[in-house]
Amino acid sequence: MKADNIVLPGDVICDAKEYKPGSGTYVENGKIKSQVIGRVHFDRKRRIVSVTPVKDPKVLHNNDIILGEVVSVSNTIVNIKVYFVYNKNREIKRLDAPYSATLHISQLGFRAMRMSDYFKVGDLVAAKIILDRVIPLSLTVSNRDLGVVAAYCGTCGGKMIIKDARSNTLVCTKCGKVEKRKLSSMYNFDLFTRYFHTHKPKHFESYNA
Repeated sequence: MKADNIVLPGDVICDAKEYKPGSGTYVENGKIKSQVIGRVHFDRKRRIVSVTPVKDPKVLHNNDIILGEVVSVSNTIVNIKVYFVYNKNREIKRLDAPYSATLHISQLGFRAMRMSDYFKVGDLVAAKIILDRVIPLSLTVSNRDLGVVAAYCGTCGGKMIIKDARSNTLVCTKCGKVEKRKLSSMYNFDLFTRYFHTHKPKHFESYNA
């Protein structure tokens, strides 16, 4: 990453072994990432990297409902790239740039052993922001309206439809495989996959966390 480059929230700037994080940055998995939309500045004398905002990035707030895509899953954490937010009129608004967010197992709304039992990479998720002061944002899906709103089969990539909402199970229309998810009451594969395909910014299709 070069000085004066424009970065987005969650963009990797450099290795944490090379520089110390300054204003507008944070450290994740040994990498210094940007908290804001802004320009990169390297203080080579003090070995500090910072990001100066180019505009006010504060567009997401606590209790906002977001729509995003699962980019990675571990036993306790789901990492989500946020592309949309519901406004006060319950209309979906596309963000100018995607935000990084995390969903911890404690925010499922029920006891579970592994997040990978309820979320898969590529799932589309509705969630509520519970901590907006830092990036990545912290999310919850404890409400019945929150959770996976569209999912692809983990085996063949086919369309998943609800088999039993009470047991959080889906079935693939292509191969018949049954999988669990933390389902949202809004689950609608056709609606949400079509919306993401149509409105997700094309220049962020290959955006990396």
